[in-house]
Amino acid sequence: MALVAITANTLAAVGLVIDTIYYMGEIENYLEAHLINEGRSCPRLRCKYITECWDDDGNRWACKIVDISERGLGIVISATLHIGNILNITDPKTRARVVWIDKGRIGLRVCN
Repeated sequence: MALVAITANTLAAVGLVIDTIYYMGEIENYLEAHLINEGRSCPRLRCKYITECWDDDGNRWACKIVDISERGLGIVISATLHIGNILNITDPKTRARVVWIDKGRIGLRVCN
């Protein structure tokens, strides 16, 4: 998970207890054990939590993060977005570009 920051909400969304002290190796082992490959070039970590996002025009929405990978995020959002739109995500704090839209889900690739 090099590009997307691991936050307390992310860890809680995948089943780790927030008020417990973990060694970094324990977190890495847990996350690796829960990665879903599904034949993709970049395995994903399924999670479900609500965060906020906004575009560069200042429009804000709540969105549900449904998976996280090393390259991006899968979200569900009520906004009308288009491929190429840029979103800023509150948690995990990142800036990402819409790369696909399918049946109410949106794929975001983290901007470098």
